[in-house]
Amino acid sequence: KRVVGNKQSAQAYLTLSDPPFLTMPETGAVVPYANPFNLLFQWTPRHLSNPNAYNTEYQFDLVEIWDDGLAPQAAFYTSKPIYSTKLNTTNLFYGPGEPQLIVGKRYAWRIQATLVTDNNEQAPFRNDGYSEIFWFKLQGDCPLLQKADIVSDPHNNKTKLSWISELSSV
Repeated sequence: KRVVGNKQSAQAYLTLSDPPFLTMPETGAVVPYANPFNLLFQWTPRHLSNPNAYNTEYQFDLVEIWDDGLAPQAAFYTSKPIYSTKLNTTNLFYGPGEPQLIVGKRYAWRIQATLVTDNNEQAPFRNDGYSEIFWFKLQGDCPLLQKADIVSDPHNNKTKLSWISELSSV
């Protein structure tokens, strides 16, 4: 017999982190449009137990959903992002300096977390660090009613509704 090496043992600490949890705007939310337009996107990290969590970078992607017949999660993969950025915080302020969003359209967004360790290795995340896909609809201003009238005609089973708003009258 010939000894090739000594017996040794080693321990390794492996962790698989969860991707961020999206919080604002909630999925399916109706976001009111205001001028100037400001929207806060926010997410919660779920990997803070990792000792290198301070090295986290987040990729934010926002897409416009063109086909209302598609589920927003499916439509996300068929659209090119209208806005992408990398940041180190867990929120993004979308303001007048970003691409303008169109009233009445739906938008989808997601985050990808990347964590680089002290050895310049990328720490593993479930789903490659991709969060769920959330979506929202941008709703236009809904002016307040100043006056509304309902007139019923019992002879022909018809009802007439008329109103006056700040923008127009019908």
